[in-house]
Amino acid sequence: MVHFASFHLTSFRCYDRAALERLTPGLVVLYGPNGAGKTNILEALSLFAPGRGLRSAKPMEIQNADMRDPWAASAVIQTDYGPLQAGTGLDPASEKRTIRIEGQTVRSQTQLAEHL
Repeated sequence: MVHFASFHLTSFRCYDRAALERLTPGLVVLYGPNGAGKTNILEALSLFAPGRGLRSAKPMEIQNADMRDPWAASAVIQTDYGPLQAGTGLDPASEKRTIRIEGQTVRSQTQLAEHL
């Protein structure tokens, strides 16, 4: 069963930094008051699936305006073949989104989907 084992955010929308650690297969419940950032976490997770994410936002729109570092989302994804390190984030030089798998930049999000 494929699942996120850990998940980290940096400079992502309302988050300076956030981490979800020691995640196990099964249901995860996010709860909190309106405006707490629950949907932002779901949006970040959705960037690991093919497409432009839950909100179809442009990469520059995701940036936390109060932070200097570009936004990033990284995860350890447990697969049937072992853990996979993956990440996505803003390349400030091009203002485009980049995707990395096991530390290597890949050309398309399809390559991540192929691993999963």
